[in-house]
Amino acid sequence: MLNLSPELLTAIKNNHQFCHIVTLYLNTVVRYTDNDTDVVYNGDTYQAKAWLGMGDAKQSAKPQVNKIQLEFGLSDQTLLSIIGGSPWMNSKIVIERAYLDDNYNIIGTLHIKTGRMDNQEQTHNDKQSTLTISGSTNWADHEKEAGTKCNVESQQRFYPDDYGYELGPLISDDEPWGKNRITGATTAVKTSNDFEADTEIH
Repeated sequence: MLNLSPELLTAIKNNHQFCHIVTLYLNTVVRYTDNDTDVVYNGDTYQAKAWLGMGDAKQSAKPQVNKIQLEFGLSDQTLLSIIGGSPWMNSKIVIERAYLDDNYNIIGTLHIKTGRMDNQEQTHNDKQSTLTISGSTNWADHEKEAGTKCNVESQQRFYPDDYGYELGPLISDDEPWGKNRITGATTAVKTSNDFEADTEIH
């Protein structure tokens, strides 16, 4: 259930003007808005004009997997420099819709999407250079197949230096687990009933 202030509910009901704000939780937290001018919310400034656009920004009452795609202009190299120095994979992305009063002050925000970065790509042409950041909403993990598999790739997700499964095909099926292998020997085995039998172990 959404917990919205009366002021924000009134702004939504009366179709107040709004913009979007995005927060990227990299090594240095960066904040941008698609508004024409910078906006301030909870003491944080969201920089205008660098964020060029994004995909569909709709809220849903049902959990669902959505892709996140954000495009930034690179006339200012700040974001590119921060990403270049950050372990950006799986960094958190939060997108909100910010409702504005007549003086462009933020009345309140409505959460749109939260997700994790999974790709970033630069594009350069004669007109401009852009950085596209892609990700998936948090519900994406619920569609992944659970557990691990008995192969090298699955094992190395958690133990990168483990190559044990590469030797799996070389193991003989007739070797007892946890016992030494004895070749070319014949031994006498006596049962509890003094039954003696010759057993050949290969």
